[in-house]
Amino acid sequence: MHRFTVTALAYVCLICAGCSTTVPLNYIPSSSIRGSGTVSLTTFKYIPAEQGIVEQNEFQKAPAALGYIYLSEPVCDVIRNALRKELVMSGFTVEPGANLTIEADVTRFLYDWIGFVEVDFYLDTTFRIYREKELLLKYDASSHQKAPKTVSQNPEAIRAAISKSFDDFLLEARSKKIL
Repeated sequence: MHRFTVTALAYVCLICAGCSTTVPLNYIPSSSIRGSGTVSLTTFKYIPAEQGIVEQNEFQKAPAALGYIYLSEPVCDVIRNALRKELVMSGFTVEPGANLTIEADVTRFLYDWIGFVEVDFYLDTTFRIYREKELLLKYDASSHQKAPKTVSQNPEAIRAAISKSFDDFLLEARSKKIL
């Protein structure tokens, strides 16, 4: 029995090596604050992609992970568009050229699917808010979500991590009376 398990596991590893998949993600805002005013979303970067570690639309992965997981659009666009949805739902107007600008660097976008029961998703983002060229707030948001290891739960864990990151950032900006 043990020999069969090892052989089956080796076979699965060989089949999965080089496999890739694209995770669909439709971010639905769940705003934690209300506000008004006009803001602009400027530069959003996915630092691991800029360093050549991953593609612009690729998740980082655990070192022992096999295969690759992608989004249908670049990570920085996913984060920018999701934040736009959050801000609009909160009551803000988002348009280019506003005096108040938000930019962000995604430093970790890691999807760890190794394990038998759960997957882990990690998101680390540095947000900055400027008025004109003056830095008003720099905030490092970190989020970690676990989900059952089922295909339907993967997008939910990702959305939950993004949402928590935004909540933390927006609440910090609200506490500083910036938004």
